[in-house]
Amino acid sequence: MAKKKVRDVAGPSYITPDLWRLAKPIDSFHHDPHNARLHPERNAAALRASLEQYGQMKPIVVQKQGMIIRAGNGLVEAARELGWEQVAAVVFEAEDLRAIGFALADNRTAELSEWDPIELSAMVDVLEDCDLIGWEPPELEALLGNAEIVIPEDAGPADPDDGVGDVVVEIRFSVEIRDEALAAIKGALSSFDGVTIGVA
Repeated sequence: MAKKKVRDVAGPSYITPDLWRLAKPIDSFHHDPHNARLHPERNAAALRASLEQYGQMKPIVVQKQGMIIRAGNGLVEAARELGWEQVAAVVFEAEDLRAIGFALADNRTAELSEWDPIELSAMVDVLEDCDLIGWEPPELEALLGNAEIVIPEDAGPADPDDGVGDVVVEIRFSVEIRDEALAAIKGALSSFDGVTIGVA
């Protein structure tokens, strides 16, 4: 049996090609009347900036009954303001209570995540002069806390010939990120035997 040829799907340049098949007219969506998340101007501006710089990289989530947006209300509003005519969406069928429950869970689970200050610092260094959308310098400084790794000059193995002994490494960071930094350090060193982490 001959294979059915799949037609190529073209889409707008502001949506990543992998999502073109999910693109739908923006006017077919309706904002969630029970959306508990507000989108003040700072958030809206960050969403617009992200869409302008990166385009749409992930779909919104829409309840088929009523075509109600259950995840992505802010993105759609930002897209409208940018003059977009289409947005990629995953459409699902569900009763209203289940859909509302998903919307709350989607927002709340994102809130419960935390930044890893060490990894964030590394990513900021990689991006260098690129615009960090949604961040203000004081916020980054407070979160990163100017972490500093200090290796004393006399730190090293007790027996240089066999490399066995204690090595003391001092890591300094601001008190604001104490818990997050300690958790990140412990996680990074968890696979090594004989590592002891002390808090001064």
